[in-house]
Amino acid sequence: MYDKSELYTVSRTPVRVSLFGGGTDFPEFYIKHGGACLSFTIGKYITVSVRRRNDREIHLAGEKKDVASEWSKLGNSLVRAALQLSGLDNGWDIRIDSDLPANGTGLGTSSSVSVGLLNSLAAANEQYRTSHELALLACRLEREVLQKPIGVQDQFAVAYGGLRFLEFRTDGSVEISSLSYETGLGEKICEYLMLFSTGKQRESSDILQEQRANIPQKIGELRRIRELAYRARASLLEGRLSELGSMLAESWTLKRQLGSRISFPDVDIMYDRARLQGATGGKICGAGGGGFLLLWVPPTKRRAVRNALGQYRELKCEFTTAGSEIVFEPTQVKTGVQDVNQ
Repeated sequence: MYDKSELYTVSRTPVRVSLFGGGTDFPEFYIKHGGACLSFTIGKYITVSVRRRNDREIHLAGEKKDVASEWSKLGNSLVRAALQLSGLDNGWDIRIDSDLPANGTGLGTSSSVSVGLLNSLAAANEQYRTSHELALLACRLEREVLQKPIGVQDQFAVAYGGLRFLEFRTDGSVEISSLSYETGLGEKICEYLMLFSTGKQRESSDILQEQRANIPQKIGELRRIRELAYRARASLLEGRLSELGSMLAESWTLKRQLGSRISFPDVDIMYDRARLQGATGGKICGAGGGGFLLLWVPPTKRRAVRNALGQYRELKCEFTTAGSEIVFEPTQVKTGVQDVNQ
Protein backbone atom coordinates (compact mmCIF):
# COMPACT_ATOMS: atom_id res chain seq x y z
CA MET A 1 0.00 0.00 0.00
CA TYR A 2 1.31 3.45 -0.93
CA ASP A 3 1.35 6.29 1.58
CA LYS A 4 0.29 9.24 -0.55
CA SER A 5 1.81 11.70 1.92
CA GLU A 6 5.24 10.43 0.86
CA LEU A 7 4.69 11.05 -2.85
CA TYR A 8 5.65 14.12 -4.82
CA THR A 9 3.61 16.12 -7.32
CA VAL A 10 5.92 16.40 -10.33
CA SER A 11 5.90 18.84 -13.24
CA ARG A 12 8.03 18.69 -16.35
CA THR A 13 8.71 21.86 -18.34
CA PRO A 14 10.72 22.05 -21.58
CA VAL A 15 13.26 24.69 -22.55
CA ARG A 16 12.74 26.77 -25.64
CA VAL A 17 14.70 27.83 -28.73
CA SER A 18 13.88 31.36 -29.84
CA LEU A 19 14.16 31.71 -33.60
CA PHE A 20 12.91 35.19 -34.41
CA GLY A 21 11.61 38.29 -32.69
CA GLY A 22 13.65 38.29 -29.48
CA GLY A 23 13.74 41.77 -27.97
CA THR A 24 10.28 42.74 -29.24
CA ASP A 25 8.74 40.88 -26.26
CA PHE A 26 9.70 43.64 -23.83
CA PRO A 27 6.53 45.48 -22.77
CA GLU A 28 8.61 48.64 -22.97
CA PHE A 29 8.60 48.08 -26.74
CA TYR A 30 5.44 46.20 -27.66
CA ILE A 31 2.97 48.35 -25.71
CA LYS A 32 3.75 51.12 -28.22
CA HIS A 33 4.76 49.18 -31.33
CA GLY A 34 3.55 45.57 -31.03
CA GLY A 35 5.87 42.59 -30.99
CA ALA A 36 6.13 39.07 -32.38
CA CYS A 37 8.29 36.02 -31.69
CA LEU A 38 8.68 32.61 -33.28
CA SER A 39 9.98 29.89 -30.95
CA PHE A 40 9.72 26.18 -30.23
CA THR A 41 10.47 23.78 -27.39
CA ILE A 42 12.98 20.92 -27.34
CA GLY A 43 13.28 17.73 -25.30
CA LYS A 44 15.39 19.10 -22.46
CA TYR A 45 13.47 19.65 -19.25
CA ILE A 46 13.20 21.26 -15.85
CA THR A 47 11.58 18.83 -13.40
CA VAL A 48 10.05 20.24 -10.22
CA SER A 49 8.87 17.90 -7.45
CA VAL A 50 6.75 19.19 -4.56
CA ARG A 51 5.14 17.55 -1.53
CA ARG A 52 3.62 18.61 1.77
CA ARG A 53 5.62 18.23 4.97
CA ASN A 54 4.28 17.38 8.42
CA ASP A 55 6.05 20.41 9.91
CA ARG A 56 6.31 24.04 8.79
CA GLU A 57 9.84 23.89 7.38
CA ILE A 58 10.77 24.47 3.74
CA HIS A 59 13.34 22.03 2.30
CA LEU A 60 14.77 22.84 -1.12
CA ALA A 61 16.93 20.29 -2.97
CA GLY A 62 18.53 20.07 -6.40
CA GLU A 63 21.49 22.04 -7.76
CA LYS A 64 21.23 24.32 -4.73
CA LYS A 65 20.03 23.16 -1.31
CA ASP A 66 18.28 25.30 1.27
CA VAL A 67 16.42 24.71 4.52
CA ALA A 68 14.36 27.32 6.33
CA SER A 69 11.91 27.36 9.20
CA GLU A 70 9.46 29.29 7.01
CA TRP A 71 9.18 30.51 3.42
CA SER A 72 10.18 34.12 4.19
CA LYS A 73 13.60 32.94 5.41
CA LEU A 74 14.53 30.97 2.30
CA GLY A 75 17.75 32.06 0.64
CA ASN A 76 16.43 31.18 -2.84
CA SER A 77 14.55 34.31 -3.93
CA LEU A 78 12.71 32.56 -6.78
CA VAL A 79 11.26 29.80 -4.59
CA ARG A 80 10.50 32.30 -1.85
CA ALA A 81 8.62 34.56 -4.27
CA ALA A 82 6.80 31.63 -5.92
CA LEU A 83 5.46 30.45 -2.56
CA GLN A 84 4.36 33.96 -1.68
CA LEU A 85 2.73 34.58 -5.06
CA SER A 86 0.96 31.21 -4.94
CA GLY A 87 -0.55 32.14 -1.58
CA LEU A 88 0.75 28.98 0.08
CA ASP A 89 1.73 28.53 3.70
CA ASN A 90 4.81 26.78 5.09
CA GLY A 91 5.66 23.10 5.11
CA TRP A 92 7.00 21.98 1.71
CA ASP A 93 9.67 19.71 0.26
CA ILE A 94 10.74 21.07 -3.13
CA ARG A 95 13.24 19.55 -5.55
CA ILE A 96 14.34 21.20 -8.81
CA ASP A 97 16.28 19.14 -11.38
CA SER A 98 17.48 20.32 -14.78
CA ASP A 99 18.76 18.56 -17.89
CA LEU A 100 20.82 21.72 -18.54
CA PRO A 101 22.48 24.34 -16.35
CA ALA A 102 19.71 26.38 -14.73
CA ASN A 103 21.11 29.69 -15.99
CA GLY A 104 23.24 31.06 -18.78
CA THR A 105 22.26 28.73 -21.63
CA GLY A 106 20.12 31.18 -23.62
CA LEU A 107 17.41 28.51 -23.82
CA GLY A 108 14.99 30.06 -21.35
CA THR A 109 15.83 27.71 -18.49
CA SER A 110 15.18 30.28 -15.77
CA SER A 111 11.62 30.82 -17.02
CA SER A 112 11.17 27.05 -17.32
CA VAL A 113 12.03 26.81 -13.62
CA SER A 114 9.51 29.54 -12.80
CA VAL A 115 6.71 28.00 -14.83
CA GLY A 116 7.42 24.46 -13.59
CA LEU A 117 7.60 25.52 -9.96
CA LEU A 118 4.32 27.42 -10.16
CA ASN A 119 2.71 24.46 -11.93
CA SER A 120 3.82 21.94 -9.28
CA LEU A 121 2.83 24.17 -6.38
CA ALA A 122 -0.62 24.76 -7.84
CA ALA A 123 -1.24 21.06 -8.53
CA ALA A 124 0.02 20.02 -5.09
CA ASN A 125 -2.52 22.44 -3.63
CA GLU A 126 -5.21 21.14 -6.04
CA GLN A 127 -5.35 24.47 -7.88
CA TYR A 128 -4.74 23.55 -11.51
CA ARG A 129 -3.82 26.35 -13.91
CA THR A 130 -4.13 26.68 -17.68
CA SER A 131 -1.03 27.28 -19.81
CA HIS A 132 -2.00 30.92 -20.20
CA GLU A 133 -2.54 31.38 -16.47
CA LEU A 134 0.85 29.78 -15.73
CA ALA A 135 2.61 32.06 -18.22
CA LEU A 136 0.96 35.21 -16.87
CA LEU A 137 1.80 34.25 -13.29
CA ALA A 138 5.42 33.47 -14.24
CA CYS A 139 5.69 36.88 -15.95
CA ARG A 140 4.40 38.51 -12.79
CA LEU A 141 6.82 36.48 -10.67
CA GLU A 142 9.90 37.33 -12.73
CA ARG A 143 9.19 40.85 -13.91
CA GLU A 144 7.20 42.37 -11.05
CA VAL A 145 8.17 40.47 -7.90
CA LEU A 146 11.81 39.65 -8.72
CA GLN A 147 12.28 42.75 -10.92
CA LYS A 148 14.18 40.87 -13.62
CA PRO A 149 14.92 42.94 -16.78
CA ILE A 150 13.37 40.36 -19.13
CA GLY A 151 10.68 40.06 -21.76
CA VAL A 152 7.68 37.74 -21.74
CA GLN A 153 8.38 35.37 -24.64
CA ASP A 154 9.96 32.58 -22.60
CA GLN A 155 7.17 32.12 -20.06
CA PHE A 156 4.52 31.65 -22.76
CA ALA A 157 6.76 29.51 -24.99
CA VAL A 158 7.51 26.92 -22.29
CA ALA A 159 4.06 26.98 -20.69
CA TYR A 160 2.41 26.13 -24.04
CA GLY A 161 5.17 24.11 -25.73
CA GLY A 162 5.51 23.22 -29.41
CA LEU A 163 6.21 25.52 -32.33
CA ARG A 164 4.50 28.79 -31.49
CA PHE A 165 4.02 32.22 -32.98
CA LEU A 166 3.55 34.75 -30.20
CA GLU A 167 2.07 38.18 -30.86
CA PHE A 168 2.37 40.89 -28.24
CA ARG A 169 -0.41 43.45 -28.59
CA THR A 170 -0.33 47.14 -27.77
CA ASP A 171 -3.16 46.54 -25.28
CA GLY A 172 -0.83 44.27 -23.30
CA SER A 173 -2.43 40.98 -24.34
CA VAL A 174 -0.55 38.01 -25.82
CA GLU A 175 -1.94 35.89 -28.64
CA ILE A 176 -0.46 32.42 -29.14
CA SER A 177 -0.89 30.29 -32.24
CA SER A 178 0.47 26.82 -32.96
CA LEU A 179 2.32 26.06 -36.19
CA SER A 180 3.25 22.48 -35.46
CA TYR A 181 0.51 19.94 -34.89
CA GLU A 182 -0.84 19.32 -38.40
CA THR A 183 2.15 20.31 -40.50
CA GLY A 184 5.10 18.63 -38.77
CA LEU A 185 7.04 21.86 -39.08
CA GLY A 186 8.80 21.42 -35.75
CA GLU A 187 10.45 18.21 -36.89
CA LYS A 188 11.36 19.78 -40.25
CA ILE A 189 13.00 22.74 -38.51
CA CYS A 190 15.16 20.39 -36.46
CA GLU A 191 16.53 18.94 -39.70
CA TYR A 192 18.10 22.36 -40.38
CA LEU A 193 19.04 23.55 -36.90
CA MET A 194 22.24 22.80 -35.02
CA LEU A 195 23.04 23.96 -31.49
CA PHE A 196 26.58 24.27 -30.13
CA SER A 197 27.64 25.35 -26.66
CA THR A 198 29.98 28.34 -26.70
CA GLY A 199 31.53 27.02 -23.51
CA LYS A 200 30.60 30.21 -21.72
CA GLN A 201 27.81 30.69 -19.22
CA ARG A 202 26.81 34.25 -18.47
CA GLU A 203 24.58 36.19 -16.14
CA SER A 204 22.00 37.66 -18.51
CA SER A 205 20.64 40.38 -16.21
CA ASP A 206 23.25 43.01 -17.06
CA ILE A 207 23.01 42.30 -20.79
CA LEU A 208 19.22 42.48 -20.73
CA GLN A 209 19.28 45.59 -18.56
CA GLU A 210 21.34 47.34 -21.23
CA GLN A 211 19.05 46.11 -24.03
CA ARG A 212 15.98 47.34 -22.19
CA ALA A 213 17.58 50.73 -21.52
CA ASN A 214 18.51 51.02 -25.22
CA ILE A 215 14.96 50.41 -26.49
CA PRO A 216 14.10 54.09 -27.13
CA GLN A 217 17.20 54.41 -29.37
CA LYS A 218 16.66 51.06 -31.13
CA ILE A 219 13.05 51.29 -32.30
CA GLY A 220 14.01 50.93 -35.97
CA GLU A 221 16.08 47.80 -35.39
CA LEU A 222 13.37 46.23 -33.21
CA ARG A 223 10.69 46.90 -35.81
CA ARG A 224 12.82 45.12 -38.43
CA ILE A 225 13.35 42.21 -36.02
CA ARG A 226 9.58 42.02 -35.51
CA GLU A 227 8.92 42.02 -39.25
CA LEU A 228 11.44 39.22 -39.74
CA ALA A 229 9.36 37.11 -37.34
CA TYR A 230 6.29 37.62 -39.54
CA ARG A 231 8.28 36.87 -42.71
CA ALA A 232 9.70 33.71 -41.14
CA ARG A 233 6.22 32.50 -40.20
CA ALA A 234 5.06 33.01 -43.80
CA SER A 235 8.07 31.14 -45.18
CA LEU A 236 7.48 28.24 -42.80
CA LEU A 237 3.79 27.90 -43.61
CA GLU A 238 4.53 28.03 -47.34
CA GLY A 239 7.24 25.36 -47.06
CA ARG A 240 10.14 27.66 -47.96
CA LEU A 241 12.43 26.57 -45.13
CA SER A 242 15.64 27.30 -47.03
CA GLU A 243 14.88 31.03 -46.75
CA LEU A 244 15.14 31.03 -42.97
CA GLY A 245 18.94 30.87 -42.91
CA SER A 246 19.37 34.26 -44.56
CA MET A 247 16.62 35.69 -42.34
CA LEU A 248 18.45 34.45 -39.25
CA ALA A 249 21.65 36.05 -40.54
CA GLU A 250 19.84 39.36 -40.99
CA SER A 251 18.21 39.08 -37.58
CA TRP A 252 21.57 38.33 -35.93
CA THR A 253 23.09 41.43 -37.52
CA LEU A 254 20.25 43.50 -36.09
CA LYS A 255 20.37 41.84 -32.68
CA ARG A 256 24.05 42.65 -32.23
CA GLN A 257 23.13 46.32 -32.53
CA LEU A 258 20.82 46.18 -29.49
CA GLY A 259 23.63 46.03 -26.90
CA SER A 260 27.39 46.08 -26.53
CA ARG A 261 27.83 42.60 -25.00
CA ILE A 262 25.51 40.41 -27.08
CA SER A 263 28.29 38.91 -29.18
CA PHE A 264 31.97 38.30 -28.41
CA PRO A 265 35.02 37.14 -30.40
CA ASP A 266 34.65 33.40 -29.71
CA VAL A 267 31.07 33.42 -31.03
CA ASP A 268 32.11 35.35 -34.13
CA ILE A 269 34.82 32.77 -34.83
CA MET A 270 32.37 29.86 -34.41
CA TYR A 271 29.82 31.58 -36.64
CA ASP A 272 32.35 32.35 -39.38
CA ARG A 273 33.67 28.76 -39.35
CA ALA A 274 30.15 27.41 -39.72
CA ARG A 275 29.31 29.81 -42.54
CA LEU A 276 32.43 28.73 -44.44
CA GLN A 277 31.21 25.11 -44.23
CA GLY A 278 27.68 25.82 -45.48
CA ALA A 279 25.61 27.25 -42.63
CA THR A 280 23.40 29.95 -44.12
CA GLY A 281 22.67 31.82 -40.89
CA GLY A 282 22.52 31.67 -37.15
CA LYS A 283 22.44 33.59 -33.89
CA ILE A 284 23.34 33.38 -30.25
CA CYS A 285 20.44 32.03 -28.21
CA GLY A 286 18.77 34.22 -25.64
CA ALA A 287 20.24 37.49 -24.38
CA GLY A 288 23.73 36.82 -25.74
CA GLY A 289 27.13 36.89 -24.12
CA GLY A 290 27.37 33.08 -24.00
CA GLY A 291 25.20 29.99 -23.93
CA PHE A 292 24.35 28.19 -27.18
CA LEU A 293 24.99 29.20 -30.76
CA LEU A 294 22.13 28.28 -33.09
CA LEU A 295 22.94 27.59 -36.75
CA TRP A 296 20.73 27.05 -39.79
CA VAL A 297 22.42 24.35 -41.85
CA PRO A 298 21.18 22.56 -44.99
CA PRO A 299 21.04 18.81 -44.25
CA THR A 300 23.82 18.07 -46.75
CA LYS A 301 26.19 20.44 -44.91
CA ARG A 302 25.64 19.24 -41.35
CA ARG A 303 28.63 16.90 -41.25
CA ALA A 304 31.00 19.59 -42.50
CA VAL A 305 29.74 22.09 -39.95
CA ARG A 306 29.96 19.51 -37.16
CA ASN A 307 33.57 18.76 -38.08
CA ALA A 308 34.44 22.46 -38.20
CA LEU A 309 33.04 22.95 -34.68
CA GLY A 310 34.22 19.62 -33.31
CA GLN A 311 35.74 21.17 -30.17
CA TYR A 312 32.32 22.47 -29.06
CA ARG A 313 29.61 20.38 -27.44
CA GLU A 314 26.59 19.89 -29.70
CA LEU A 315 23.10 19.74 -28.24
CA LYS A 316 20.65 17.55 -30.13
CA CYS A 317 17.68 19.54 -31.37
CA GLU A 318 14.73 17.27 -30.57
CA PHE A 319 11.35 18.94 -31.06
CA THR A 320 8.59 18.44 -28.51
CA THR A 321 4.99 19.58 -28.61
CA ALA A 322 4.24 19.43 -24.88
CA GLY A 323 4.56 22.47 -22.65
CA SER A 324 4.67 22.46 -18.87
CA GLU A 325 2.67 19.51 -17.60
CA ILE A 326 2.02 17.55 -14.43
CA VAL A 327 3.57 14.14 -15.07
CA PHE A 328 2.82 12.62 -11.68
CA GLU A 329 0.61 13.36 -8.71
CA PRO A 330 -0.44 11.20 -5.73
CA THR A 331 -4.04 10.91 -6.96
CA GLN A 332 -2.73 8.75 -9.81
CA VAL A 333 -1.68 6.05 -7.35
CA LYS A 334 -4.21 3.38 -6.47
CA THR A 335 -3.85 2.33 -2.85
CA GLY A 336 -4.37 -1.23 -1.73
CA VAL A 337 -2.65 -4.57 -2.16
CA GLN A 338 -2.47 -5.81 -5.74
CA ASP A 339 -3.77 -9.33 -6.41
CA VAL A 340 -0.69 -11.31 -7.48
CA ASN A 341 -2.87 -13.46 -9.72
CA GLN A 342 -3.89 -10.54 -11.93
